[in-house]
Amino acid sequence: MSDGYDAWRTLDGAIHLGCMAHARRKFTDALKARMKPGGPPLQALKFFEALYEVERLARQTPNEGETRADYTLRLRQQHSLPVLAAFKTWARRPGAEGPARKLHRQGDLLCAKPVGLSNTLHRQRSRPNR
Repeated sequence: MSDGYDAWRTLDGAIHLGCMAHARRKFTDALKARMKPGGPPLQALKFFEALYEVERLARQTPNEGETRADYTLRLRQQHSLPVLAAFKTWARRPGAEGPARKLHRQGDLLCAKPVGLSNTLHRQRSRPNR
C-alpha cells in the first residue's frame, strides 16, 4: 500500500490509499486562515467527521458470525461511500474554492473509482488515519 509517495507508483502491485489526515489537514489549515469562523472549510470537516464516525463504529464488536474485516467493509460501503459521494458533489459545486477546488482539479482523492480516499473504503484492513 502507498499513501501517495511518487516512488511507490513505480512498483507493481502497489495500491494507492489516500491519507485522510493529509486531506483533512488542508481544510483545517483553511479554517484557521479564515477571518470569519465556519464557511466551506468547516463544511468539509463535517464530511471527515462523518467518515471517522463510521471508523469508530467499525471498532465495535461485529455481529455474530461476521468477521471484523467483513463488518468493517460492510460499514464502509454502507455508510462511508455515500458520505464520500456527497463530499465529492460538494467539492465539485459551482464556486468551490480553496482546498475543495484543488481536490476537484486533482481528481485523485475524490474520484468515483476506488482510488485515493475511496480506495480505503473498499479495503477491509486499511485504516483511515487522523
